[in-house]
Amino acid sequence: MSDYHELDNPIKEKKEKKGILQNFTTGIKNAPDTLFDDKDTKQKETKGIEKTLQNFSEEAPKTAVDGIVRGLVGFGSGIVNGVTGIVTEPMKEVKKRGAVGVLTGVGKGLTGLVTKPLAGVITLGSQTIQGVIFTPVTLVRQAGKLIYSEGDKQIEVETGKDPIFGIDHAESLKNATKVQIVHPAFTFINYIKSNGTDVRGIFRETGNVALVKDIINKYNAGKDADLKEAGIHEITGLLKAYIRMMPEPLFTFRLYRPILEIWRSENKDNCEAYSNLIKTIPFDNKTFLLLLFKMLEVIQDNAEVNMMTSSNLAIVFAPSLLRASPAEQLSMAAEMADIPDITAVVNFLIKNYKHIWA
Repeated sequence: MSDYHELDNPIKEKKEKKGILQNFTTGIKNAPDTLFDDKDTKQKETKGIEKTLQNFSEEAPKTAVDGIVRGLVGFGSGIVNGVTGIVTEPMKEVKKRGAVGVLTGVGKGLTGLVTKPLAGVITLGSQTIQGVIFTPVTLVRQAGKLIYSEGDKQIEVETGKDPIFGIDHAESLKNATKVQIVHPAFTFINYIKSNGTDVRGIFRETGNVALVKDIINKYNAGKDADLKEAGIHEITGLLKAYIRMMPEPLFTFRLYRPILEIWRSENKDNCEAYSNLIKTIPFDNKTFLLLLFKMLEVIQDNAEVNMMTSSNLAIVFAPSLLRASPAEQLSMAAEMADIPDITAVVNFLIKNYKHIWA
């Protein structure tokens, strides 16, 4: 009976209606907490997952495939964050401002639905591009082995006690002297100059990967490999592998930015500016670069036959010759801007060989 009278009481009825509204808004306000029974644990887990994804997507990719995978992670994360934002953003605003915050939260959620996937698309592009940059110089060092990847081809070679491949050029020269063999890189260059100027698409093919691997292993074991079975594409593949396996590029990490700075300045066509920088390169590297660019000049002089212009040659060699150090953190904009500039600089150095290298 008493329940009946309480319901009929207009004052009590008004209070009950107000209570229902309060409970409704409070329920919405507390929804984020309700979703997670153990609030602190869930937040830590969520932050941990976000941090892992962030580290994964921000870490420099080692290959084009790796770059695509990392980019897809960022893209997927952007999609997920954008969609979940439609739910979580209104909840956050309700928790802060009450029912009034619903509209603000929905607005933020809808904005996130557009911007976060867009950020994911940018990440996808950035990581993929960065992966393409690093693909030619992908090296995985394991105990006694070196795994070298070029595009979709992978060569696993032995490092050996006194290796020729997979170390800096100056150390490689010392090891060749130590085991008393003629350094193969000079043999490769001379062979290509004599036999490769009229080969269509030279440097575009690696040749017989198994034979290339066998020759590298012999050199890294301190033996003078027999090159009689190797054709022009195997020799060009060996030269590219030698250059790309170097931990530090021939131009050195130190000159990466200064060279690009010249290219991006009003002195970009000033041959003397590049020549002055090249003079500061360590002697062994500089000597090898001189021979290499002379060979590239000869190849591009016969471009009507071999179809390898200076720009085509630059596409092949630029990523291996000019690289930023692993410690240097490149922004997305810098990565995207550096790709054409690196190629353009090497193209310029090939075309102007006589003025820069002489």
